[in-house]
Amino acid sequence: MRLIDHRLRELHDHEIDAFLTELEIACKVKREDSYTLYNYLTQCLYPWGDTRIAIDRNQIVPGGLLSRKVGKLSGSVLYQICDEVARIGGLTAEVADNTALYVFLNRNLPDFKKKPRKRPHDPRRWL
Repeated sequence: MRLIDHRLRELHDHEIDAFLTELEIACKVKREDSYTLYNYLTQCLYPWGDTRIAIDRNQIVPGGLLSRKVGKLSGSVLYQICDEVARIGGLTAEVADNTALYVFLNRNLPDFKKKPRKRPHDPRRWL
């Protein structure tokens, strides 16, 4: 099971706890223990459901985890979370090694804007 699929109440790591606390302060979104980590991360960027609000440099704690470069997190639990989030988008965390963590989250968490649905391809149409 991926780390981002665990419920917040199941995560017992001081680094993850500090990360979630910083997100709670920056995004003003209360932690719910029943959320999965991935749901909480998307909730931080989409607090009202459909409107995306990016994490801004002025919102983060100076010198905190969110301002660290992803590459400097290498080997930590947070780097594993970054890698899992990046893989959802078809990338790896190594691509964003020189990016601040809050910028990484802004860029790599999916955009939930409604996209028009494509009609499924019907192979009988060409017969």
